[in-house]
Amino acid sequence: MQGRRHTSPHRGVRDPLAFLLALALAAGLLAASPAPPAAATSCSAGYVALTFDDGPSSVHTPRLLDLLAQRGVDATFFVVGSRVDSHPAIVRRTGVEGHALANHTYRHERLTRLGDRQIVATVEATDRAIRRAGAEPLPLVRPPGGATSQRVRDTLAKAGYAHILWSVDPRDWEATSSQIAQRVLTGIRHGSVVLLHDGGSNAPQMLTALPRIIDGAHRQGLCFTTLDARGRLVPPGPRPVPGPFADVAASHTHAPAIARLKESGTVAAGCAPDRYCPAAPVTRAQMATLLARSLQLPAGSAAHFDDVSPSSPHAPGIGAVAAAGITVGCAEDAYCPDEAVRRDQMASFLAYAFELEPDPVELFVDVPTSSVHAPAVGAVAQAGVARGCSSDGPAYCPSEEVTRAQMASFLVRGLDLEDR
Repeated sequence: MQGRRHTSPHRGVRDPLAFLLALALAAGLLAASPAPPAAATSCSAGYVALTFDDGPSSVHTPRLLDLLAQRGVDATFFVVGSRVDSHPAIVRRTGVEGHALANHTYRHERLTRLGDRQIVATVEATDRAIRRAGAEPLPLVRPPGGATSQRVRDTLAKAGYAHILWSVDPRDWEATSSQIAQRVLTGIRHGSVVLLHDGGSNAPQMLTALPRIIDGAHRQGLCFTTLDARGRLVPPGPRPVPGPFADVAASHTHAPAIARLKESGTVAAGCAPDRYCPAAPVTRAQMATLLARSLQLPAGSAAHFDDVSPSSPHAPGIGAVAAAGITVGCAEDAYCPDEAVRRDQMASFLAYAFELEPDPVELFVDVPTSSVHAPAVGAVAQAGVARGCSSDGPAYCPSEEVTRAQMASFLVRGLDLEDR
């Protein structure tokens, strides 16, 4: 083994909202009024689905999430991809709090006006935006304005997406709160899918109506649930037995690694009580803390990085990996703690952390030998720490962000090498 050397992973795409903000939101650390007592209901009349279109809105969606959390109601959000890219922390919070996220195109396009390739492109771009934000989308599309046709439905089906509209439309984009509540409560019955909007200018009227809708539905013996991947109401009853965290199923690809890190008691904590947020991206600060804990490095000082606050919970880990020579930061006097870590940068972190021999072997078609990370990518691949990103060919996807779930597997494989 060679000694650890200094490396400076290149900077990734900056997420303007710190990951810790999303966790605080997800944990309910918000200025919200106490929840009123929930209306008692046996759900004897069945279940309905509340769905919200056109968001996220930086103003209305957080208020909506507060209200749903207070009332213990799950919903399905049909989000616009460009707005997801503008407000990723809100989308991340939506998923963490147990709501379903689905597709409303990238720029709210009328699908009947698009060609088949354009239809697929806009929904796939929206799915990618949701995943970048740290959530997992359903393969479910609601056409903006309800503009659809058999061609649109067939195109979506061929691309692997289900298509859904609604059964109750209170026209909340133009109605008063009283009208919205009355129209919903008059129209709902078991199996209803209610159309509402959190992304429009009339959202305050909808938000005022929503407590009346929830309480009125409960008085009718109705409860609320989300939609599934085919647009059906998720049936009530026991949920599947979870894996190590409530949001990591036992069948999840990375569940064994996440469980091992959790059992260690020190390496990986969840992002919220009983949740791991497996699809959320790993930041450079979080990477430092995970590596410092995994390698049991002594805490170090991050004072020489101008962008790392001494009060940051990740400051000791950042100082530790810097002192160990695993990284010297992203630029002179800067560490870029909130930047998401890319797969090629992750390779350099891990290669130096686990003292892997650089390997310039050309294993992946999308990693040029001129890349500063190419030797590290070869090293982690040859050691079995990180694999390619595609089963169809030798691709590594160097610019993709590393998720918390993937990071768990990378760490466990690296630690297994250390134990040999």
